[in-house]
Amino acid sequence: MPLFLSLCLVFPALSLPAVQTEEWADEGFRQFIQGELHNISLHVDGLMQSAPALALISELPEPIVWTAAMDPDGRLAFGTGNQGRVLRLDSGTGTTERVFHSGEVMVRALAFDSEGRLYAGTSPRGQVHRIPADGRPELYFLPEESYVWDMVFDAEDNLYVAVGSPARIYRIPPDHDPGDEAEAWFSAGQRHFTTLAWDAQGRLLAGSAPDGILYRIRGRGEAEALYQSDAEEIKAIVPEASGSVLFSTYASGSPRNNNNRTDQPVGSAEPIVMHVRGDRRGENEREEQAEHEERGRATVLRLRQDGRIERVWEPDRGGIFSLLPLKDGTFLAGGQEKGRIYRVRRSDDWSLLQQAENGGEVSILIAEPESGAVVAVTSNPARVYRLEEERASAFRYDSRVHDARRSSTWGRVHLIAPAGVTAIAVETRSGNTGQPDETWSAWVEAEATPSGHRVQSPPARFLQYRLRPAGEEARAETSEAIEVRRVRGFFRAPNEAPVITHLRVFPVGFQLIRQEPDQTSADFDQLLRSSNPDRYFDGPRVRRQLRPVMETGHVTAIWRAVDPNENRLVYRVYIKPVEEPDWRLVAERLDDAFYSFNARGYDDGYYHFKIVASDLPDNDPDDALESTRLSPVFLIDNAPPRLSVTDKRVEDGAATLRIRAEDAHSILTRADYRLNGGERIALRPIDGLFDRREASFEIVLEDLREGMNTLTVEISDERENSSVLSLTIRI
Repeated sequence: MPLFLSLCLVFPALSLPAVQTEEWADEGFRQFIQGELHNISLHVDGLMQSAPALALISELPEPIVWTAAMDPDGRLAFGTGNQGRVLRLDSGTGTTERVFHSGEVMVRALAFDSEGRLYAGTSPRGQVHRIPADGRPELYFLPEESYVWDMVFDAEDNLYVAVGSPARIYRIPPDHDPGDEAEAWFSAGQRHFTTLAWDAQGRLLAGSAPDGILYRIRGRGEAEALYQSDAEEIKAIVPEASGSVLFSTYASGSPRNNNNRTDQPVGSAEPIVMHVRGDRRGENEREEQAEHEERGRATVLRLRQDGRIERVWEPDRGGIFSLLPLKDGTFLAGGQEKGRIYRVRRSDDWSLLQQAENGGEVSILIAEPESGAVVAVTSNPARVYRLEEERASAFRYDSRVHDARRSSTWGRVHLIAPAGVTAIAVETRSGNTGQPDETWSAWVEAEATPSGHRVQSPPARFLQYRLRPAGEEARAETSEAIEVRRVRGFFRAPNEAPVITHLRVFPVGFQLIRQEPDQTSADFDQLLRSSNPDRYFDGPRVRRQLRPVMETGHVTAIWRAVDPNENRLVYRVYIKPVEEPDWRLVAERLDDAFYSFNARGYDDGYYHFKIVASDLPDNDPDDALESTRLSPVFLIDNAPPRLSVTDKRVEDGAATLRIRAEDAHSILTRADYRLNGGERIALRPIDGLFDRREASFEIVLEDLREGMNTLTVEISDERENSSVLSLTIRI
């Protein structure tokens, strides 16, 4: 029987035992951000701190705030949707009054002139209304275009109005009367001008969509394109005290591959769309869907005074809806979701500073003129907050859910907290569903000990932890010093029996060959994949190969076993004839899932192997578990076929012989003969099939030479057992 089987096995080295106490860890921004932060600031390097307090000033009666402007007295006015109202806020009392109802879907643009009169731009029917402080609102300007996106005044009280569909900028002089024509100041082959601002030299900047181009307007009909984004829209433009300008981009879909070139021709594309929610819809319903609701990448860039553009920052996710430079050179950015406010110094030095409870996008960030306090306005719901200098005391962090993969007993939780660790309490809850629900246990405080917080939650598959102040006294003393860099927890699953997943028996022998690797080396990819840097090295991997033993009469069992607890395993091997009841132990304490032996000396017949896998090496004898698997029936056959001559006829220089072969257990598989030491000639049974344990073969020999002729017949069974019959034929 030709040998066609070769095997190569790779096993982890057994130099280090499997660890039954397992662990999880949270560290770094990407892991901590998966939890819920309440008055927690999270730095990009993963440092959690108690955040500046975010005090609620007012809840607005509209769902969306599109824009805000501050009058000479420091009072804020808001342009809202979906009813197109203008509200004014009394920051002292937190109350609001409605000063104008446009009848349109939204008020997207607001501006105060030097006399304190308020101007409001509406959409989707573009109109500009003038609202005197003590007087009747009037329709001030009616452009041909559909959308009024932004408005700014210059030092001479000229009003610049950015409109869309198509993109155009109008200039309206201070002596303009309602009904007069406005001056078309600049047009571009864009669909919308989305935002306006002044640079330090008093030059007008404009952002467009859908090609995301930043323009600098030099005069009537004259402009230069400073930058074309790979996004769809220039979202916000704000000057910095240094004379540079920050601006942000927004992409609702896949970015264009334009390599940020500013010399590309401006082309047409899909229009931007407006953010409208609620029951009411305007005329252009398809265009009134929210760009906010699209998911895309945002980028904050800086236009330097020398004209260069530098990429400053990209948020972890979502868009940027507002920007506010601070006196210390940093800036705040209002995010698209969860009321998130970021503080950015550089691309590698930024924090999620705070987030509003139940907040949507942070639509407005504005500094109060006298105090410098930061006011943040959110939409969905629309609320007004003040960012305080003092840190919040009632912080809380609810972690992501940790999966132990099976019901486990929880150990201690350890905090890496450089300061304030004694002022942090740890609570946990556990359950057996992937998301916490009513079947989970209640939150319970872990016992604080010098060696970590001992978890009190019942055994389960999933665990969630919470960090909060340890008490009023500790909170008051250390609220400004709370820092957490890493949270590490331990658990132990109940021991589960190993499982033998595969078992095969081969009628050949194999020899195990070990190829030991360099014991001092570590695999590069293995280190990068390691979830626990404290246990980076699992030991070298031993490559083990099986080399065939070129002898008959051998039998090999090979199996695969897995242990749910990743324990080391040892094996016992038993054998017995099929018809007998008792097992015979033939090997024990095997480290390898492999057993090969010489079966000569065993009685011929059919047998079973029984493999027993045990996790004893990593468990106490009382806790160790075993599992068993029986092999398929296999044959031990060391006896060759029996050969006999049943007929022999010799005449006229020719001979005809009939040979019968019989085997007690194996199928006959091969037969041939040689005449006078010549070449082998294959034989087939008379019926042509090798399909049974007995068969007859007919040999016809012609033209035999005179004298003695020698005939040798060899017949083999499927276990490579052969018998040879030698005959003499006299002519």
